[in-house]
Amino acid sequence: MKNKSILIYVKNAEALTNYIRMIKNGEYDNKLPYSMEVRKMIEEFYTNEWNVYLGTIENFDTENEIFEKLYYINKDEILDMNIKEINKKISIMIIRNLGSVELNFESIKKCLKYLTENYEGKVINNSKAMLKGMTKNYLTEIDSKELKEFGIITIPTKIYPKDISFLEICKDYPKDREKYLIKPLTGELSNSLKCLKEIDEEFLRYKESKVGGWVVQPIQEDIWKGEYQLSFLDGELVYAQKKEYPVHKKDIPSQKNRIITKYKPGKEEIENIKKLIEYFSKLYQLEINICRVDFMKDNEGRPKLLEFEMVNPGFFIGYMDENDKDIKNITESIRKYCEKILDEN
Repeated sequence: MKNKSILIYVKNAEALTNYIRMIKNGEYDNKLPYSMEVRKMIEEFYTNEWNVYLGTIENFDTENEIFEKLYYINKDEILDMNIKEINKKISIMIIRNLGSVELNFESIKKCLKYLTENYEGKVINNSKAMLKGMTKNYLTEIDSKELKEFGIITIPTKIYPKDISFLEICKDYPKDREKYLIKPLTGELSNSLKCLKEIDEEFLRYKESKVGGWVVQPIQEDIWKGEYQLSFLDGELVYAQKKEYPVHKKDIPSQKNRIITKYKPGKEEIENIKKLIEYFSKLYQLEINICRVDFMKDNEGRPKLLEFEMVNPGFFIGYMDENDKDIKNITESIRKYCEKILDEN
């Protein structure tokens, strides 16, 4: 097996400092919030004889091709490494903990493009797939008829540029705006999600510099029956969960009141989602290492696609008990997948 070395990205420079402090102290604490997924990933690779580095996009100077302040856990060293050294010493990068894509869109995009062109190791998720997944343009690029052939329903979608005026939107939706939602083309976690009747010109102009465009869709009552999230690694299911929302008192469910439970999908459901992943892979000529498919179900139980996540597809490990066996299953699966990659190359 080739050099077992991995760079795990963390949210920002403050988070990196916090991880270094806790690792040096030999214990994790709650002085500052940290990602349970990052912690468990560090432990999984480190205890299985990997060289583990931590870094953040904030410290990646792509102009000068230097990754500053990488923390090399095995030797307790803080290093600056140029791209030649990175290609020589780091076999795999796991880019999952990035903070808000919406707020850091340009810096993330710049980093991923640089890695696509210059990094010789493996990036998980594939940097090309992440670049494609940074916007929701795919919602209007997929073929609804083809998806329907393997049991996946799509939601009618319109996409607008970020400088669209409220008047122009009203021309397309002159009435019944309470039946539609609007969300950023580049957003996540329901950031800036609104009912169309609640926005105005002031809202659009305030948000213009913060978003990459807008997505408008009819509100789906099926969401109140639950939102399902299936996470796949190398084309195989590794975790599934369901989000449920309290009885609705407004048009759009709130993420603040969600209830997360584990979910066991049926065999046919898994196979149909696998076909969806293959569809996306072929459509964009991409290798998709990790993805999460979010959907609701119609009255016949057919998945109705919400989002196909290729950037930061979280496993929600932070909501699990620290000793939950699914955490070990997820992190071990990722580690073994990385070892498989090294064996194949």
